[in-house]
Amino acid sequence: MGVWEHNLKREEVIWDEQMYALYCAEHMNGKVPAEVWSQRLHPEDVDRAFADLTSAVTNAVPYASDFRIIWPDGRIRHLRSRARHYVNDDGEPCLIGGEWDVTDHVLMAAELREQQVKAEEAALLLALGHAEVAHAANHDYLTGLSNRRHFDSVLREVSNDTKNRVFVLFHIDVDQFKRINDTYGHPTGDEVLRHVATSILRCLPVGGTAARIGGDEFVVLFPGASDESSLVAAAEDLIARIANPLMVGGKHIIASVSIGISTTRQGSLENLPVHADMALYEAKRAGRGQAHLFETRSAAQALVRRQLSADLEPALTTGDILPFYQIQVSPVTRVIIGLEALARWRHPTRGLLPPNDFLPVAEEAGLAAELDAAILFRVFEDRDRWTRDDKTVPQMAVNLSAARLQDESFIKRIRDTKRSLVGISFELVETVFLDDPTKEVLDTINILRALGARIEIDDFGTGNASLLGLLKIRPDRLKLDRHLIADVAMSVEKRRVLSSILDIAKALNIGVVAEGIETEEQAAIMSELGCEVLQGYLFGRPQPFQDIRLLSSPEAA
Repeated sequence: MGVWEHNLKREEVIWDEQMYALYCAEHMNGKVPAEVWSQRLHPEDVDRAFADLTSAVTNAVPYASDFRIIWPDGRIRHLRSRARHYVNDDGEPCLIGGEWDVTDHVLMAAELREQQVKAEEAALLLALGHAEVAHAANHDYLTGLSNRRHFDSVLREVSNDTKNRVFVLFHIDVDQFKRINDTYGHPTGDEVLRHVATSILRCLPVGGTAARIGGDEFVVLFPGASDESSLVAAAEDLIARIANPLMVGGKHIIASVSIGISTTRQGSLENLPVHADMALYEAKRAGRGQAHLFETRSAAQALVRRQLSADLEPALTTGDILPFYQIQVSPVTRVIIGLEALARWRHPTRGLLPPNDFLPVAEEAGLAAELDAAILFRVFEDRDRWTRDDKTVPQMAVNLSAARLQDESFIKRIRDTKRSLVGISFELVETVFLDDPTKEVLDTINILRALGARIEIDDFGTGNASLLGLLKIRPDRLKLDRHLIADVAMSVEKRRVLSSILDIAKALNIGVVAEGIETEEQAAIMSELGCEVLQGYLFGRPQPFQDIRLLSSPEAA
């Protein structure tokens, strides 16, 4: 049996040794001219043979044809040819097929010939199956790109390069891919991955290898001596190409990727993937949709952040991310009337970490939604424990980022818990509320209210909230920014500003919380100005659940 391959894009045909023997033709190196085949065809079979091939190519169906050929000595041989379509490593459409001599079979009885045909086709299917298995072992089933196994083998081959060429590696990661899957579904996510792969192939440099090495991660390895600015420009061009809107299921999806770049100029080939990974991390820190070239001086810091990021995901499921509570008190009785939940991380080696140490890492790693959910669910659990212990549970405030207000899965997560939001306040960062909050933000706020939650604006007084914004949002409470209160005892102007804010809040029937209270003098001034709730180190620092002392409920008496 002879095996042949026809590259439909380049119109190139390659034969193995057995094919030349079947056609009684002289062996040629490289591609086989079309006339070698056409000149051997029997004149009566030429039209049908070409028609069979054209039909298979045009309709993208398996190729099957029986025809006669004439050897140079005049003998006629009957050949059977079968082929299937596939896409090669360069993304080009091809036919791969086999041919064998069936002259003797043609002369056999019809029933014997039919049985033999079936056996031969089974053998061909088996041979093609082996070829497909070999192809599948080195390629990603979804995108057709090389897989990690094949990429690693290419990297090993490159390490034996004797030309001392410079190699470049792009590490490409789809930004917030989990959110795409959660919002639009996995079939849409698969289309996004195919779109990214196609965009990569269209930009693939000569001699380059593109691979999908993880769920939403791709790499491109290629030889190149371009200067650093040209490499970044090439990566940015790829980012722009991928960002072209993709229509899936009647919806426009815009994919964003971040790219880390490393070259062998900056280290050994063995370090190329590690350096590209570090550069990718820096690209995501810069705000996603960015390209970043590896820099030796920032490698140590990147390793620390990378490790922290790697530690964060398991911490979200082990309970190491938990709320600490800072009490809120009545300015008159100093009785606890509220609790604000503040995220803390009990890190196994670095101890107790405040939010500033890991919230940016969560954002960069695409884990902010999981972090918000982990804190909220722990608040639910703590509230249930206090209730079971017959404690009077005050209003519990939970911080909510702008991203959650536009995250369609956020409300679903809350509903899935089947927990009541009565007694829960969501503190929203003031910068979310401009004069014209989006419909998505307003819809989410209205749903939260319908579920029983109260809405507060955090850090009011130093951001972008306006009177118009307050009228549109209608928060239940404002939390005055601590910077307004820090020097209230010494600044008449600050007291006047605070008094005006409190007058406006009262006119709109909005409650006011003063945070950052650290002295009795500040507490007295804010109480005199009309603040309903005080919060700050004067009354207590954030504490874990077990250290909060709540009053027993009247029903328990």
